[in-house]
Amino acid sequence: MPRRRKPAHFLRYWSGPVNRNDGFKTVLVYCLGAQGYRCHHNGRLRLADLRDGDWHDIPAHLKCAECGAVGWVGHPARLERGYRFQQGHFVKKLQQEPKPSTRRPVSPTGDSSEDTIFSAVGQALTEWEQLENACAQLFAVLVSANHKRAYLAPAIRVYGTITSAATRQQMLVNAGKAYFSRRPAKAGQFEAEFTKLMGAYIDFASRRNDIAHGLVQRVFLTKRGIRPAAIGLYLTPSFYNPRNFKNEQLAYLYTSSDLIFYRQEFTKLTLRVGGLKQRMHGRTRAAS
Repeated sequence: MPRRRKPAHFLRYWSGPVNRNDGFKTVLVYCLGAQGYRCHHNGRLRLADLRDGDWHDIPAHLKCAECGAVGWVGHPARLERGYRFQQGHFVKKLQQEPKPSTRRPVSPTGDSSEDTIFSAVGQALTEWEQLENACAQLFAVLVSANHKRAYLAPAIRVYGTITSAATRQQMLVNAGKAYFSRRPAKAGQFEAEFTKLMGAYIDFASRRNDIAHGLVQRVFLTKRGIRPAAIGLYLTPSFYNPRNFKNEQLAYLYTSSDLIFYRQEFTKLTLRVGGLKQRMHGRTRAAS
């Protein structure tokens, strides 16, 4: 591989040979974005796909699939569960890939504008409401409500008064059990998919709560003997919440890129729930 200089002197590349025989399979990399542009895109590369050579040379050749910048690779901000530090770089241990609903690794730099995060928060929460609407329509199918005016059905009105996502999920699960117990044919077709979607719904509900109850704050990097330096704006948990603020450690730090990722996952789940509802009700649009 021909040598290539890193595009900026402050970038910190790894060093040492690529070792594929130490129980690791992928490496987590971040794109910082070219000068003056914040990207924050991240991905995992298979070690088997990398050329032989020194880690110091490899990052300079990596091209971001999101913004197209070459060589603008940065470190994750901290160790995450399932990762360990070795030979100056973060790699993922041989294990199952984390679910999309898990909290994303912290980006090394935050956003430069509050409006970017506020906009991403609003879009993510709007998409979550679309998901809740799709779940309500699915509930209407499970309780055999009038589908032309399902929003007026007594069972749907009761469903809408529940404020807890966990309780709504239990209502859907229990309604599903009753529905499939009387319809063996549909149980064979749809019950496994329904169960999977309900699991995804409750997992993503935690991320929705992170977003809905977060604060936009400027985060500072502090080191002993060095004046604190701002690394950007993030969506952080409230300090009064003991579950998300333990031992003076924040449970999450989201950038606008993280919020966009969750919004897209909410959209995917909405489409899956809506598709299941259509197929269970026996009404699918003809392909044009």
